[in-house]
Amino acid sequence: RRLLGPRGKPNLGPLKIHPRDHEVIYSAGEGGLVKTTNAGKVWVHMPQPGKLKGVEIDPENVAVAYTVAEESVFVSRDGGFQWQPWQKAQGKRASAMLLHPTKSGVFFLRLESGWERSDDRGESWRTIDAKPAVNLIVSKNPKTPDTYYFIEGRSRLFRSEDAGANWESILSGGALMTFSEGVDGALWVGDGSHLKRSIDGGKAWQAFAVGYPIRRLLPDPKSAEAVYVAANGGLFRVHPPGNDLPPAPHVAAASPAPEPATIAIDSPGVLDRANTVYRLAADIR
Repeated sequence: RRLLGPRGKPNLGPLKIHPRDHEVIYSAGEGGLVKTTNAGKVWVHMPQPGKLKGVEIDPENVAVAYTVAEESVFVSRDGGFQWQPWQKAQGKRASAMLLHPTKSGVFFLRLESGWERSDDRGESWRTIDAKPAVNLIVSKNPKTPDTYYFIEGRSRLFRSEDAGANWESILSGGALMTFSEGVDGALWVGDGSHLKRSIDGGKAWQAFAVGYPIRRLLPDPKSAEAVYVAANGGLFRVHPPGNDLPPAPHVAAASPAPEPATIAIDSPGVLDRANTVYRLAADIR
């Protein structure tokens, strides 16, 4: 789906799709904050409290959204039309915020000193043993809600299975640019022009030469055997080979050139749009 933004401002940010109301999508980036409430048919430019660092939508209330701007956390309770400082994070100089994808009321903040977690919607906070420079990735699998990941220095993938108390390195590579977790616990990594997959929690990895630099990964939410790859030339759906298939992965074009600037996908459960892929092209006008 094409997003038409203001001329001269092509660099919109990642798409944030509400986990329950899939009609509601936000995008925050250098081009401003935009929102759709009808799955991309109409996009509206929204007010913003400063230069935003992404948007998080409350899974329990579609009208409530959070963002970080100018090192402060803001909340909107009217669908993004008005923003106020979030009092429960007052005094915290934040650079990023996450909401747990499967546990209601669990929030994460990235501060200068590191990551903090709240299990009670911001009433209290505790430190997570994760470096402040890394992007924390929280498992979307409801069976493993306390599993977290991060990539250090674009070369090592770490995992914690106890909510950040202890970490272990599960993969080292040359240029681990992107990581994502798929269904059934499948782990996907883009390492330069190679696609790596683990189906046993990172104990063993398969590597496949895709043939082009991988920029972004998005696992197919309906299959542990396929992944969407944003790379030079467009958006592709890659199906790595099984034991009975030839050693080269099957690559099918899912979107024409140019390369998408960001991609997102609806999760299963919405019958009319399950597995719908959204893309923001780099040449938005």
